[in-house]
Amino acid sequence: MKKTMILLLVFAMSLFTVGAANAKSLIDDSSAVIQAIPNEYYPGTSTVIRPGDVIITNNTSSNGLTGHAGIVIDPGGTIVTIPGYFNKMIRQSVDSWMSSNPNTKIYRYGNSSTAQAAADWASTYQRDFVNRVHYGLVNALGDYGVETYCSKIVWDAYYFGGGYAIGSHSRYSYYPFTPYEFKALLAFKLVGATGANF
Repeated sequence: MKKTMILLLVFAMSLFTVGAANAKSLIDDSSAVIQAIPNEYYPGTSTVIRPGDVIITNNTSSNGLTGHAGIVIDPGGTIVTIPGYFNKMIRQSVDSWMSSNPNTKIYRYGNSSTAQAAADWASTYQRDFVNRVHYGLVNALGDYGVETYCSKIVWDAYYFGGGYAIGSHSRYSYYPFTPYEFKALLAFKLVGATGANF
């Protein structure tokens, strides 16, 4: 029995030594290549997806607010938006967005750190408030705890997450911030589009 235990111990030690030597050779291998994760692109474009991108479309209309908007929250193209009355805020894939909204414009804020902070805020907002917030148009831009709408999610994300008030609106404004307002903002650059121009 002692002989068997000694043999097992010697065998285990040899496996450990060989394993450690192999691990060291892997670590010391100077031919190893670190590869970056390839960029993801908006379908039908050569535009790289970036967190904080704002996407708008003319494919929907809600109570006089023509268009629809969303904010991209990750490099894979997940979009936070709210479809309209009787809906909750959702996370929608860029592929799903593009198939539902073939006429889409992509706007990018000039400061990537601010855009990332806005994306992070939108992601947390959707996660934490999805069951508490409903669609509504009669509320101040900075009041995000009860009602919201698609372009207001974007405004609030940049204001509360990125510290940037979009356009000439204040957080106390009851005047709706519409998706089409992005087309006139100098701080947001048009970086891509699909479908018909609008």
